[in-house]
Amino acid sequence: MRPEILRRLGLFLRRELGMPEEDMEAFAALAEESLGAVFAALKTALEAQDAAGASDAAHGLKGSLRNMGLVDLAESAREMERLAEQGEFAACREKAVAIEDELGLATTTQKDGL
Repeated sequence: MRPEILRRLGLFLRRELGMPEEDMEAFAALAEESLGAVFAALKTALEAQDAAGASDAAHGLKGSLRNMGLVDLAESAREMERLAEQGEFAACREKAVAIEDELGLATTTQKDGL
């Protein structure tokens, strides 16, 4: 994840959850792995033009980002969820790439031309 995202995550974890500094690195690694799985599911759904699957993945992403204190990115995921529900796959893909890039995880949805 990008340093700025890690900084924001750390602030959120300390302030909202009282998480000790020594636990944050492990939490960040787990969060990155979890986000990677969500983006992989989203990629699969987008490739299949599966509106329900893409919407579900975007919904999961939205919740994960909110739980990490990344509310602005969660709002982008909410928009992505709406786009998926409407079958706007290209716009949904663009939003996913932007979120992944912002997080510093720009690998999953951009592979194979996505």
